[in-house]
Amino acid sequence: MKLQLFTIVCAVLAPASAAFSGDIVGYWNGRVNDVLVASSPRISSLREAYYGAVVHTAILKAADDTERRSANIRQTAISHAAHNILVRHFGGQWRSIGAFFRQVEDQIGASTQERRQGKEIGERAAAQVLAARVGDNFEEYIRYDFLPVAPGIYQPTPPSNASPADPHGGNVRPFGGIRRLPVPWAAPPNPRAAGYIAHLQELREKGARTNHTRTADETEIGLYWLESSIIFWNRFARAAVGTTLDSSISRAALFYARLSWGIANAGIIGFDSKNRYNAWRPITALHFTAPYLAGGVVYNDPTWIPLIDTPGHQDYLSGHSVYAAGAAGIIRAHLGTDPQPPDRPEHSINTAVLENGSSRVFIGAHFRYATDEGTRAGFRAASDVWSNRAENYL
Repeated sequence: MKLQLFTIVCAVLAPASAAFSGDIVGYWNGRVNDVLVASSPRISSLREAYYGAVVHTAILKAADDTERRSANIRQTAISHAAHNILVRHFGGQWRSIGAFFRQVEDQIGASTQERRQGKEIGERAAAQVLAARVGDNFEEYIRYDFLPVAPGIYQPTPPSNASPADPHGGNVRPFGGIRRLPVPWAAPPNPRAAGYIAHLQELREKGARTNHTRTADETEIGLYWLESSIIFWNRFARAAVGTTLDSSISRAALFYARLSWGIANAGIIGFDSKNRYNAWRPITALHFTAPYLAGGVVYNDPTWIPLIDTPGHQDYLSGHSVYAAGAAGIIRAHLGTDPQPPDRPEHSINTAVLENGSSRVFIGAHFRYATDEGTRAGFRAASDVWSNRAENYL
């Protein structure tokens, strides 16, 4: 089986205990990933994106507040800002988060006075960011009730049959100084409209666990992209920029802040659509037996099972797609090019985003329109963040 996209380039950064190598912001970006992976139970993608954005907003604030200070003070301040946000949200991991700090603290080699000044500035930056996020609706409670069974309407999906994750997601205040996101996003196709049968046919043939027409490559693509999008794309971002940010704390802080804002804002758009349109998953559509298609056509398969169990939230927009495009748009804008991985020179970051979207069809999780529109929404989120130039980001 061929080596899948980005495997080599991302494997370089795989060890959870990777040492600080010069880019203090990249170091803490990796430690955020470690904390997310260690969370038990694992949290939702919206929450992973949110926490990453809060951490990197605090890091950017600490970097801005130490712009005229020594590198030792700046690195110490950034570490305190990241540490405090992480402990605030992941208190159960305080020992490992503290160990991350000690590991990099020894390598920074700051004097006692530099440590004191860095601590004061970093802690203040973290507190200011947390204060600025008060009332951002992230902790809002919204009740979700399943609607009566009807074509296009989301229903409990096996095996968990749980209520959808984060019904409040679309109400969360955006990051990066963005005051208004492009919501509502376009509505999904009406299941009663002419041509909808083609969406059902693709999922039945390409996304099934058995009796499918999926190729070996398509199966591999589907399985390759199962990882959390937030974790994957942050890891890829570190590989893509490499050591280019080692010499500029300010540029590194701005890049990773924009990256996390693009991802988080894309997720907010995605969850707004999920809960606004409450669109059914392929398994529900293919199990639906009552006639509803245009012209009275009936197309279903009550025995159909997806390759991978369906996630517990609505189909439209695809979360994997919005997050991928939200991250890729920032990486591409930062580098000024469409980077190519060394193991797959025929691929670029743009084709990776498209492959990521197709993967959700190949595992039977999403309709194609949910991934296509999710990709468009994610790129729009990244463009808005980039265009805003980090103005008024608190």
